[in-house]
Amino acid sequence: MIDVTNSTESPIASQTVSDKVYQWIKNAIINGDFKPGERIVQDDLTKYLRVSRTPVRDALQRLSTEKLVVITPFHGAEVFALSKKSLDEIYEVRILLESFAAQNACEFITFDEVAELERINNQIAENKFSHQQYMQLDREFHSLLCRTAKSDYIMEILTAAWDKSDPYKSIYYTLPGSADHTIAEHAEIIDSIRSRDKAALERSIRLHLTDVVDTISRLSKAFKYNNI
Repeated sequence: MIDVTNSTESPIASQTVSDKVYQWIKNAIINGDFKPGERIVQDDLTKYLRVSRTPVRDALQRLSTEKLVVITPFHGAEVFALSKKSLDEIYEVRILLESFAAQNACEFITFDEVAELERINNQIAENKFSHQQYMQLDREFHSLLCRTAKSDYIMEILTAAWDKSDPYKSIYYTLPGSADHTIAEHAEIIDSIRSRDKAALERSIRLHLTDVVDTISRLSKAFKYNNI
């Protein structure tokens, strides 16, 4: 628990204040300084960080879209309960379903759709320092790949899994080098689906998603507070 009641100097250096506040709160969540389920009181943070209410409110809203923070009317912001068990289960579901969908997509995917996958991957490279853009484009890549399997039922389940994985992905996306890993792994997936090599495609998807799990598991001290 961070003592935010007393502060003589602001921990926030001058830059873009909203971005710095956002990154400070996010790091505190990842490092376990804010515990899973703990309330984040805006007024306490404004005093501790010595900033106005606006950047704190904006930062919490941004973290809410990434699902690291849950905002409830008349209650305020609360830290999402990061869980190693949840991370493992969500990604095992993703690995199984995305591998299955991608292998089915080998039967249906067109040259234009393969080209679109490449275009999205190139956009990730162009926007790799914009975490929100990077996150959105990665979702588009996986969605397009699986959508070409022509199964509404699989897409319905995967959409729920992608939503649940967002808090963990938002951690991964901010790590140095994560975008380069993603771009290279996406390129392997594209090569496998272009050659219609289902075995190589399954391996590429498994390695790509397992990399996220392994990286976050090593990083997040928050898991020690919520290992159920």
